[in-house]
Amino acid sequence: MKKILIVEDVELNVDLLVQLLEDDYVLVIAGDGASGVEKAASERPDLILMDMALPVMDGWEATRRIKANRILSHIPIIALTAHAMQGDEERALGCGCSDYLSKPIDEDLLFEKIGELLPNLAAMATTEAGEAKSIEPPTVLVVDDEPFNVDLLTQEIEELGLRTVTAANGREALALIEDNGCDIMLLDIMMPEMDGIELLERLNAAGRLASLPVIVVSAVDDVNSVARCIELGAEDHLLKPFDPILLRARIGGALEKKALRDQVARQLAITRTVFGKYVPESIAESILAGEGTLTPVKTVATILYCDIEGFTSIVEHMPPVQTMEMLNEYFAAVIEPIRRHGGIVNQFLGDAMLVMFNVPVEDPRHGDKAVRSAIDIQSMLAERRFAGLSLRTRIGINTGPVVAGNVGAEDRLHYTVYGDAVNVASRLEALNKVYGTNTLISGSTVEMLREDFLLERLGDVQIRGKDAQVTLYRLPANGS
Repeated sequence: MKKILIVEDVELNVDLLVQLLEDDYVLVIAGDGASGVEKAASERPDLILMDMALPVMDGWEATRRIKANRILSHIPIIALTAHAMQGDEERALGCGCSDYLSKPIDEDLLFEKIGELLPNLAAMATTEAGEAKSIEPPTVLVVDDEPFNVDLLTQEIEELGLRTVTAANGREALALIEDNGCDIMLLDIMMPEMDGIELLERLNAAGRLASLPVIVVSAVDDVNSVARCIELGAEDHLLKPFDPILLRARIGGALEKKALRDQVARQLAITRTVFGKYVPESIAESILAGEGTLTPVKTVATILYCDIEGFTSIVEHMPPVQTMEMLNEYFAAVIEPIRRHGGIVNQFLGDAMLVMFNVPVEDPRHGDKAVRSAIDIQSMLAERRFAGLSLRTRIGINTGPVVAGNVGAEDRLHYTVYGDAVNVASRLEALNKVYGTNTLISGSTVEMLREDFLLERLGDVQIRGKDAQVTLYRLPANGS
């Protein structure tokens, strides 16, 4: 018979559900959310009826914890609530419930929902194509050189529905982890060839213990050895002979924490990937590391400002779709050498781009990197067409003090750079029209160059909005 866990604190409701279900199912009862989570782990029900308004731990949190446990996550949960507030059903489904019922419970609807969910429980999932596939249980790596201990641990683990692989020493365990990986490791300390402490040292040095929970199961009761294992990253320690109930609890707890860590890591990876499409990757990393904030920084940066020559005339009679296609192809091609040389595209301004070097990641060769980017951009443009058109780009490069940080309203921020260096780079880009050039570089950038570039000095010029003159250098079309 199928087993149903009823998590409900009101005796009248429990009695009603028992009367309805006891002839057809094995029933397990829990009176609060915390007990419900424990009973789900120990009893492994086929389905859970979860009241949401529970003492100790409410049904919302109990559901989240059960779904975060890889061993239990496949169990369907039907949410039960007496309030039927607007949004409750969406909230229940959002935290992992498979279905939702409001009280007083409609008997026919209850049996209908149970009948819909129970046939789908044979450890199977369905692909988008409708094909069934097995749900792989978590894998436990048992590392112990005593066959008796291995057999005893394997038996306990397999009774939990988990898969086991074994290794007789640390060296074999390393090979198994590298080749196949595992979800949790039970580790002895005293072993030949490579003991448990050395194995932990190697895994810790490789950064593997952040995602691999380790429970030390050993006859060694030396406090220093146990402390060393914990220092290296082991999560827990059990003495032999171990208590099977305690072993199961430790394994379940370790797997639940791993599932939560993996979930957070996946969400962070998705956030980083999506976020990185809208802001430069290095800035996204800095924002995430700073929990959403970036401290303003005063520094010296090299600014590269570029835009498409004659853009207004080019797109005057061009359909908007073709304009978008052209710009997307152009930006993708221009950004590649910029990223390769460590530049950060800070803003897209129509057909123009503001690129910064040495912000937010320091680079002592930021002037050279900016000039090298300009050379590669101009070389690439000479050979490429975009939406069927050849394009020319004007570039201005300048180095000077800037302030980099967030600007905007509290709920809408933009990371950018401010300072005279930015304005001068923009002015140099515009001066290309006057000099008939495609790349102009200021003397402040040239002074810090370490590479030998083929540059032509054009003289000192007065730039609009700036009192002091700026020395101009021309980058020939052939680059360097």
